[in-house]
Amino acid sequence: MCRDLVRIHNLKFLCLLEAKVLASYADDVWFLNTHKVFDNEEHCHNFGCSPLGRIWIKWDPSFVSFSPTFLSSQLIHGIISMGSLPPFQISVIYAANSFEERASLWNKIRDLIPSSPTPWMVMGDLNCYRFHNEKAGGNVLASGRLQELNGTIFDCGLHELASVGLFYTWHNQRSDQPIHIKLDRVLVNSYFLDHFPLAHYKVTPPLCSDHSPLITNFSSSNRLPTRFLFKNYWTFMDGFWDDVLNSFLQPPVKGPICHLHQCLQNLKGALRRREWASSNHLSNLTLELKNKQHICLEHIQNRPLDSSLNAALKEINSNLAGLQASWSSRVSQRAKAKWLSHGEDDLGFMYAKIRARRNHNNLSEIADTHGTHSNPQDIASAFIRHFKNLFNIYPLSH
Repeated sequence: MCRDLVRIHNLKFLCLLEAKVLASYADDVWFLNTHKVFDNEEHCHNFGCSPLGRIWIKWDPSFVSFSPTFLSSQLIHGIISMGSLPPFQISVIYAANSFEERASLWNKIRDLIPSSPTPWMVMGDLNCYRFHNEKAGGNVLASGRLQELNGTIFDCGLHELASVGLFYTWHNQRSDQPIHIKLDRVLVNSYFLDHFPLAHYKVTPPLCSDHSPLITNFSSSNRLPTRFLFKNYWTFMDGFWDDVLNSFLQPPVKGPICHLHQCLQNLKGALRRREWASSNHLSNLTLELKNKQHICLEHIQNRPLDSSLNAALKEINSNLAGLQASWSSRVSQRAKAKWLSHGEDDLGFMYAKIRARRNHNNLSEIADTHGTHSNPQDIASAFIRHFKNLFNIYPLSH
């Protein structure tokens, strides 16, 4: 099964969980050679930490370099390097069945949070789930128990990586009282999404296991396109209404809908060329005004009744208040979150959520009557083909 997965998905790195391999086999040359999945294979395991091998990691050294830095009965943690791609940390988990044993695992995961801006991936069988809808059948877990995993994710600043394929990853293999649960998942930090914005994983059908394999796919070669988002504060900037008038004064050469679309496209281009359309402009202008305010206040300490100085200070404060209002408007609009709309300017958390939302909103794979499509061009063609068939049902009459 492992060799088939490697061949079908062109894998270079494989994490095998619940291997049930005796520790004595780890030094058996014949056993290791007959259980290779790569021609020139390197591997590491935690067989010495567990009576039955729980985690066995294999990789192709001609494509991947892996350096383990921590091993336990529930975890192997290390650093992956792959050619020109940026190295990242990975934590491969096979969590214990009991709540008490898993507590030490979550504490260790918190200790492994990268101290520097390093991409980090946490993946494997976590043996617990986040939400009630991730379990079908069996006893309902108390809401407080969901905090076990959710609290760890929050403390570590992790996000769910986008996924395609099956939803549930484990089945109890019973027909009379079936239970399906999402026990396996891939989590990443915001730095990982910075480098691999299109990364996702696919939950494939299980072959000879009660768990579904997770196939992780990521690339740093394609960046997500920058979305145009209209900022409300632009309406107060010099030249905004001139751009609006110039864009909509163009004579129509097509139908009304096409003309409106063209006018909006012209306006978008004009706004993007404006210096004040960038958030950096607001930041730089605010910093410049604060410096002027500081200099003006120093002069006033010596000449407090100077009318020109006081008039200059009043103008600076007025402009500074306007810029800060524009910045607050931008942050609240960008965040789309209630807690930020009340004034909390937590930009780090805000942009982390934006990156995670972009990762989930990206179409990684779709399926239609012509098969499964993962290439962006193939996905676009599938949509065009679908709507052509949907709206061009009847032949045109001449």
